[in-house]
Amino acid sequence: MSVRAGRAHHRAKPHTRAERTRQDRHDSWKADRLLMRNPPDSPTFAPRARALPPRWSGHAGRVAAIAGMVFIGLVLVLQWLRRDLWWVDAQLSAYLHGPYGLLLRTAYCLLAASMAWLARGLYAALAPAARSRTVLGLFWMAAVGLCMVSIGDSWMPELAPEAAAMVHVLSADTTFLCVIAAVLLQSWYFRRDVRWRAHFPSAFLLGWAAFAVLLFHVTVTSAPLGISQKIAIVLIVVWMVRAGTVLARCERDGAARLPHSRDNAGVNQP
Repeated sequence: MSVRAGRAHHRAKPHTRAERTRQDRHDSWKADRLLMRNPPDSPTFAPRARALPPRWSGHAGRVAAIAGMVFIGLVLVLQWLRRDLWWVDAQLSAYLHGPYGLLLRTAYCLLAASMAWLARGLYAALAPAARSRTVLGLFWMAAVGLCMVSIGDSWMPELAPEAAAMVHVLSADTTFLCVIAAVLLQSWYFRRDVRWRAHFPSAFLLGWAAFAVLLFHVTVTSAPLGISQKIAIVLIVVWMVRAGTVLARCERDGAARLPHSRDNAGVNQP
């Protein structure tokens, strides 16, 4: 008998009941030995089952959630402080100049930085099937555009008024388009992660609501521009706050399970 024929003979399935019973016992014994060597509660078994989110991703989520809530609070307070602007008609960019303009421009830059860090944290914490470099790039482009809006409206209106208007329009359009696309795509990819699948419906609905309000703001010019733009911005930031909160919670839950597994000392408990 040749070597190839011998290997094929050993790989043949058992035909009799006694041979099948003997094979089943052998497979069960091998599985028990494998579990004894790497029990489910041991640190060596956990990475194979599911990798935990990195700790810094939880910090990114908390920073993004706090930055988003502070930004929404600042926008609401400015509606009352800026009595020279009618909040229904004035777009948020009008608040970048005049009293408290520097404060809002600084908030723009901080929000952009937290958005970029949140995108990186989501990319690191999500399952590989739910990650997307396109989403990461869109969030970063939106952050750059938001910074350009803030910086361009700080000194360009005085030094180069004509160029300032063009820079503002291009930066604002880039920010809105990129962030809406990133929000919708990332919400859709949440379905591919077990931890985030339950948050997909609300995140996707919130993203579509922001897109609908922004589309209304662009197409229906007879309606007040200020209120529709502010609602779209608030919805986007609310999505960001919610994603950051869930990200921080996932990292915290994963970190809480890890010490418990180590305390068991690799012993299975009921």
